[in-house]
Order: sequence, then structure tokens, then C-alpha cells
Amino acid sequence: MHFGKVPMASAIRYGIQIGAVGDDGTGDAELYNEAISDAQLTQKLGYDAAWLVEHHFSDYYPTPNPLVFLAHLAAACPGLGLGTAVMVLPWYDPLRFIEDVSMVAAMAKGPLYIGMGRGTAKLEYDAMRVPMEEARDRFRECWEVTQLGLSGDAFTYDGQYIKLDRPIQIRPNLDPSRKIEFFGAIGSPGTAEIMAELGLRPLTLAQFPDHMLIKILDRWSEKNEQVGRTNSNIMPISAKCFIGDTDEEAREEARGYLASFYRLQS
Repeated sequence: MHFGKVPMASAIRYGIQIGAVGDDGTGDAELYNEAISDAQLTQKLGYDAAWLVEHHFSDYYPTPNPLVFLAHLAAACPGLGLGTAVMVLPWYDPLRFIEDVSMVAAMAKGPLYIGMGRGTAKLEYDAMRVPMEEARDRFRECWEVTQLGLSGDAFTYDGQYIKLDRPIQIRPNLDPSRKIEFFGAIGSPGTAEIMAELGLRPLTLAQFPDHMLIKILDRWSEKNEQVGRTNSNIMPISAKCFIGDTDEEAREEARGYLASFYRLQS
């Protein structure tokens, strides 16, 4: 696929999204253990990273704290890249978020990819007691505070939702040589521009039609150039893959699992 004006990385890396999913009736603890086994297999097969989603209060990928899970994977799979797709920033106190990210970064030995987004599930927003109409501004403020906190310096912040009057310095201290890759989830051309303005590289889904995916990434690239940034060397695209001995076997597997997957989102 040609991505228009978007500069592509010189090398393609492959990761796998793992999750607490399995047969109906399987206990959560068993689902988590199976996900750990999936991550270990991911590493054994030579993939770059295992990525986790965040969801609450349902059978749809019940992983309410991906960073807790990543800390466990850091021990179970030393050196494996770890990613989130995505952390829903409007639900987080930014100081706790920065502390959790810093702890994972200190313990993990492999690459760390933190995808962040605004989320789309009203059920989860209502339960978190956060109005969805505040999502965009809360996301922006949490990301701005995150950058200040990871700098290692004491900082204050005066936002609409986040106010830090007393200087705060985050512990654990992030090693200056420790690189964390941050990404912003993109589901529309408009959101692509917002993420570029915030200095976040795009994380998007290949389930969009090709023409829409190209438009989204082109809009991000154009805005990224306008604001004078060039941080586009890694651009994750999530795609669902079904594998079988024949094309028909793969199609049948997709029909069965995708139907259940979309039912869980309703």
C-alpha cells in the first residue's frame, strides 16, 4: 500500500496484540495466564512487541490496567517490546499515569510503545464519571502534564481540569537514555491534525478502507510538517489477521471470531 505523503520507516516491525480473550466461561485469571503465554510465544517467534488494549466493565478485552500487565510481561518476557493500544488519557490522573509509565520504563528491558487515545465507549465514560464532551481537552492536558513530568524537572501546571500549584518532581526518575515512543490514536482526518499538533505520531487501524487510511495519514503528515516536526520514523498500523491452511479456512475463522468480537463492542 502506498501512503501518499507519509514517510515510511526504513524497516517494518511486526508486533502482536494480545488480550484477555478466550472461550466463553473462562475465568479472568486463566485468560491473563493465557495472554502471558501468548506474549512468550510472540517473543519466541521473533516479533518486535506485544501490545495491550484498555477496556473496562465488560467481556470486551477486560484489561483495565494495561501498564500493570506490561510490568508483569517485563518480567515474563525480558527484552520483548511492550505497547499499549491504547491508554485512554481522559480517565487518568496524570501524575499517577506518569509514575506508572516511569516504573514500567525502569523495569522493562525492551522497547516501550505507549499508544494513547480519547476512547469511544460511553458506558466506560459514564462509569468513570467523566463527561465525554470533555475528552479532547482532558486528553490534551494529561499529555502536556505527562511531558513535563517525564522531563525529570519539578513543574507546575494550570489547566482547565488539571491544576498543580505546588512544584512536583516525579519518581522514579526516568533514565535520560531510556526512550519511550508515544503515539496518538487516530480515527478520523480531524483527529490526525490534532495528534500532529500535540507532537504525537499516529496509531491507526488498517480496517479503514485504503483511501480513508491514506487520507488520515496524509492529513497527519501535512500538519506535522506545518508545525515543523519530523518525528515520523515509527507509525503503527493495527491489522487483524486470520491464518489457515487455505483461504477458505481463514475466511471461516474470521467469520466466526469477528462476529463475536463486534458483538462484544455493542
